Amino acid sequence: MRFQRRDPSFLTKWFFQTDRTILYIVFGLIAVGIYMLISAGGYAAGRIGQPPLYFFWKALPLMAAGVTALFFFSFLNKKQIIYISAILGAISALLVLMTLISPTCIKGSCRWITLAGFQLHPSELLKPFFIVLTATFFSFVTSRLDRGISVTKYWTLYLTITLPLLATILIRKDLGMTMIYLAVFTSMWFFSGAKLRYIFMLGAAGGGIVGAAFMLWSHVRIRIMGTGDQFQVGKALDSIRNGGFIGQSNSSFVKSDLPDSHTDFVFAAFTEDRGVIFGILLLALYFWLMFRILNLMQTIKDPMTKLVCGGTVALIAIHLLLNIGTTLNLTPAKGTILPFISYGGSAFITMCAVFGILLGLLRSYKFDYNFKKCLATKASEKSSNTKENRPT
Repeated sequence: MRFQRRDPSFLTKWFFQTDRTILYIVFGLIAVGIYMLISAGGYAAGRIGQPPLYFFWKALPLMAAGVTALFFFSFLNKKQIIYISAILGAISALLVLMTLISPTCIKGSCRWITLAGFQLHPSELLKPFFIVLTATFFSFVTSRLDRGISVTKYWTLYLTITLPLLATILIRKDLGMTMIYLAVFTSMWFFSGAKLRYIFMLGAAGGGIVGAAFMLWSHVRIRIMGTGDQFQVGKALDSIRNGGFIGQSNSSFVKSDLPDSHTDFVFAAFTEDRGVIFGILLLALYFWLMFRILNLMQTIKDPMTKLVCGGTVALIAIHLLLNIGTTLNLTPAKGTILPFISYGGSAFITMCAVFGILLGLLRSYKFDYNFKKCLATKASEKSSNTKENRPT
């Protein structure tokens, strides 16, 4: 199917108004994820007595849902995105609170719920709507502050909604997820023009939460001190070393003993398959994606769209830091996914929704900006023609 700019159809308009660079990078990462589902997922399936494509077929419905979410949000305009995010955010928030009542426990962690036979991670699903609603809140509050209007009641409302959700995530002993939300919030607050002392105060609060978790929870203490079982981290490093510069392809064997080679340590499995050179190129693809968003962010005048850009970059950056850091034994093991590549239905749907929302907002902004620019140009031309035709 070939699109032409002269074609007036809705799909053609969407295609040329959408930031295709971001779209192509995202689908490139999804392609790598499908490859790793077949490659590393085959070994993981064999360890539990399942056929090689077990994880691929299991992930396929959720991947289809994720891609559908990406396209669905990318077709919406700004107002529609805010309204739908408010509704889906409320539903996701309720699911987060449900983990206190009837959670599904996986490997000792009770952070999931089961719906229609699917195990969902509510705190993952909340991320895109948290970014949208936080961006909306900051843009609203900033506009009020610029006019000298008190914003205390708005802050009170926002914190009344968000703090119980973060507390619930923390009660479920998901310290890493709590830190991800705090990092995204801090980044967006910074991009909105917050004073540095507030950012430092929030950073100190985050450090206090980590310190309290270190004192109270033994599993956090073990991970930070590195005194627990380091089998997977050791195997991940061996897997990267075995890959060398050009990779082992079908001769890879270290990843066959790496239990989470398709999830938390998928980067190690990919590097063993394709080599360090392709591992670096994969990281470069992520950095290209973040650079593209930051570059667009500098040209955008709409505060809400700009903040969603900043929140998206912060989300990708913190996931990369934690996932690659864990793989290279530079950060404590957390279990953070590699966006679009690690196996995990909730995480995949989340990332697709995040970028669908981003593409929709960029497309909506581009259309609105060009439309207003066109109106301004016509008004200017009309004013100029009126002056020229005025009798002297």
